[in-house]
Formats: sequence, structure tokens, C-alpha cells
Amino acid sequence: MFQRELLLMHNLHDAKNWGINVADLFVNIVEPRAAKQFAGFGGITAASVRAEPEGLVVVFRVNGAESVLGAARGGMRYFKSIDGAASAIKQLGVTEFSMNLEPWVPKNATRKIDEE
Repeated sequence: MFQRELLLMHNLHDAKNWGINVADLFVNIVEPRAAKQFAGFGGITAASVRAEPEGLVVVFRVNGAESVLGAARGGMRYFKSIDGAASAIKQLGVTEFSMNLEPWVPKNATRKIDEE
């Protein structure tokens, strides 16, 4: 995406029509390779899992600033399960993290409710 194209967008609706995840425009996204480098020198001081409409995201702190774990091909990395997010955090060398799952509903919980 070029700066000129961003300037041509008149509102957030235009951004969505262009296939841009609007949340990505306002968040510091760190690619997995860079996140592993931060972890290697002990730069990650805290981690958490947060629920987003698209899935769970891993948020970590480096030098007091929050960053989101990105996908290898760009954008945020979304997880479908807590296990997947916890595995990614563990790979970064972090053994404790917090979670805010208020807006998230696990798929298997939805199915069980529907089956009853």
C-alpha cells in the first residue's frame, strides 16, 4: 500500500473495501523473526492474549511499548485456539501471560450450546 493510496481513502469504509484491516493501521505489528530476536536478548517483559473479532492475538511488551505478533506474510497473526496462542508465546521464551477473552466465544462452546 502506497502513502498516496492511503491519502485517497476518504473514510474507514474505503479502507475495508480495499482489503485493509483497519486495526493493522493503528498497531505496532512485529514479524515472528523480529519477535524471536527480541526474546533472544530478553527484551520481552510481558505477554498477553486478547480477543479480536477475527480471533485471538498475542500482545507483548518490549521496552515498555506494546506490540502484536504478526504473521509471516504481514498483518496480525490470529489464532483460533488458546493452545495456539500459548504455544507462540512459549516459543518466545515467555512462561507466564495474561488473557482477556471477554468478547471471544470458542467454536466448540458454540457447538455444544447448539447441540443441547
